[in-house]
Amino acid sequence: MTRNSFSRLLATAVAAVAVAGCSGDKGATGAQGPQGPAGTAGTTTSTATNSARLYAKITAVSIPNATTTGGAPTITYRLYSDAAMTNAVGTCAGNADGYAAFTPNFTIAKQVDDPANPGTKMWKSYINKLINTPPVSVATAEGSRGVVAGTLKDNGDGSCSYTYAADLSKPVVVSTNAGVTETYDPAADTRFGIQNDPNGTLSATNPAFDGFGDFVPSTGTLQSSDPRMLVADAACNACHYQLAHHGGKRLSVGYCVTCHNASTPDPDPTSQNSKSLTLGVMIHKIHQGSLLPSVTGKNLDGTTVVGMTPGQIIINGTDYTAITFPQDTGNCTVCHNVPSGTGSDYWKMQPSIAFCGSCHDRTDFADATAPSGWTRHTGGAPLTDGSCAICHAAGSQIADVTKFHALAAPTPANQKAAYKILNVTNTAPGQNPVVTFSVTNPAANNANFDLATDPLWTAGSNSRLFVTFGWTSSTNDNWNNAGSGQVAGQPFNVAVVNNGVFNSANVAKNSDGTYTATATTAIPANITGSGVVLIEGHPGTTTGTRYSVTTPTMNFAITDSSPQARRQVVDVTKCDKCHGLLSLHGNNRTDNIDACVICHNTSATDVQQRSGVSSLDNKDQQSIQLAVMVHAIHSGAEPPYTPGIVVYGFGGRPVDFRDVKLPQGNSVGKCFICHTDANPIPSADIGLTEDVTVGNSNTADQTQFIRVSKIAAVCSSCHSATLALTHMAQNGANSILPSPLTANSTITTPSYVLAVTGAFPTNAGPETCALCHGAGQIADTALFHGK
Repeated sequence: MTRNSFSRLLATAVAAVAVAGCSGDKGATGAQGPQGPAGTAGTTTSTATNSARLYAKITAVSIPNATTTGGAPTITYRLYSDAAMTNAVGTCAGNADGYAAFTPNFTIAKQVDDPANPGTKMWKSYINKLINTPPVSVATAEGSRGVVAGTLKDNGDGSCSYTYAADLSKPVVVSTNAGVTETYDPAADTRFGIQNDPNGTLSATNPAFDGFGDFVPSTGTLQSSDPRMLVADAACNACHYQLAHHGGKRLSVGYCVTCHNASTPDPDPTSQNSKSLTLGVMIHKIHQGSLLPSVTGKNLDGTTVVGMTPGQIIINGTDYTAITFPQDTGNCTVCHNVPSGTGSDYWKMQPSIAFCGSCHDRTDFADATAPSGWTRHTGGAPLTDGSCAICHAAGSQIADVTKFHALAAPTPANQKAAYKILNVTNTAPGQNPVVTFSVTNPAANNANFDLATDPLWTAGSNSRLFVTFGWTSSTNDNWNNAGSGQVAGQPFNVAVVNNGVFNSANVAKNSDGTYTATATTAIPANITGSGVVLIEGHPGTTTGTRYSVTTPTMNFAITDSSPQARRQVVDVTKCDKCHGLLSLHGNNRTDNIDACVICHNTSATDVQQRSGVSSLDNKDQQSIQLAVMVHAIHSGAEPPYTPGIVVYGFGGRPVDFRDVKLPQGNSVGKCFICHTDANPIPSADIGLTEDVTVGNSNTADQTQFIRVSKIAAVCSSCHSATLALTHMAQNGANSILPSPLTANSTITTPSYVLAVTGAFPTNAGPETCALCHGAGQIADTALFHGK
């Protein structure tokens, strides 16, 4: 099946999954810093400034009777303050250099044949225990919070040795005590894992760290690289900044799989539509979240699952029903981007019932006739593990998985068309702008499309191309499109292709295959400075596909001597780390923030799409200025600070973002994950030079808009409780009211403007937010937003 890219600007939130058999909790995120490759051992040094994140490297492993029966292993490790593992920390056990005593826990797992995929390997934990009633066997660590189970020795040279309490030569029957329950295999690649599990909150003196080393007992070989890497830490951390689970203490995929493997079923009796905590199964389900067939009652191709009641996805007691991936979940290589190694192509060459069924979780693979609430596997059933690759492996002529998944986020290099603005003329006040542009086909050596006849441009509502103009009546920093004749600060545009029909009245095809569009609206006489033009829209097919194409923009001079660009605030490549190719509004506007701000400007609200006061948020309109909207979306609902945000989109469709948050490991205080400007926090140079509209905008007359001062507009997009708004008003924030309204007039339409519905306060003078909340000040925003 194919999937269209999501049109919602979503941010997935993957909360911590607690494995009951492991020590830890569903706690806060860990400290920053991605897991890096192991480096050569550095000189032992004392850390001048302690870090809340260290890196563990296992340098040696020994096992008594390693080639025969095994025994209690001993590992040697060092700690480093940097991901490259070049700056060794002076202590490996703590109790020195300002660190508290470290209390590491340890795991052991071996590679075994995967019964689901003959010829491949999977991890299986040596150490397991029983939990819950009735009892369930789960993989676990040796030791617990604040407790070291075996013998930890500081060797005095910067390294530590740890001898396990577990004896690999003496497997026992699984019980409520952690113990070795699997038969020792000297030929198996064996993974030894370590993590710090301090008693109390992680801090610079109680840092998190984990690490692992792979050892083959029969040869005495300590592997130099991960022999079965399917997903690299860097892929997770592109969105999560620092993957950190179970109280922020598990930081790397290689360590996670020592417990999150086939040894660990989902043990929580409150879980729903979850049976396994195997990492691939669990992560697939989490990132599919609200789109799972078990949640929606529809298969991933949109067909109804007959007899099924939509439900929830609860994994190990944590509800992930609201989670979605911020791009197409078929973009497999976003996570599976390991270029080489034993497991690098498992995702496309070794499909299995467990992993495919983690997303297709209402597909029945076992029965010739699917029971009610399930859909029979279309290729036939019953099926057994090990047979999936016959039809679904890459290269299969039947149902190649690489043909039914998007595999990778689309890029400009593989788009179906390319737009280019060649020039803009006739741009003085009172003139109708004229734009010359090209639309070419990358698959045909960039030949010009014929927009009137080509099938990609005549596919009804799936073919659309418009030229849109923007400007400002204040400064070039903020477009407001005053005088455009549109309500709520929206721009005017010229249709080139509308619903698959070429507009020959206002657009001419030139002899060289390019096109020229002439605006039907003049630039208002009072506009100064510069303006902007963009080309937006998408080619498509009659079967419903819309292809994203990067949206170009070009600035043009109105009264300036040369075109002046709007300030740069956000780098779209940072958006794309999570969103793939940022494409919104039905794939009409793609991968260009300069295109977004033309509509999402200081004068814009969603009033055109609402029909009065909404029961969802009790507002008659919501500011859609980009900073206001995007901050609120990524903050989600966090009472009492923010109720979250609801935005009404095209066709009057409410888009409820109240369950959306940044992915775990990130926070709204990490401004650099989106911003390029040097000082995005409250300051005199915050960037906005025009106050933000929050009401009365159902008119083309911007003088009638109710506006909120610049800093308060952004801060109140999240901090909208009465106490917070009052605090802002007391410190210079104000509402700008049009005539005939006066100070303290009563407004009956709800809006979030520095007060609850009723009297609107006004305040003369500048906002003084930066005095307390600016960088380095007593209430620096970085201190309260998880920087």
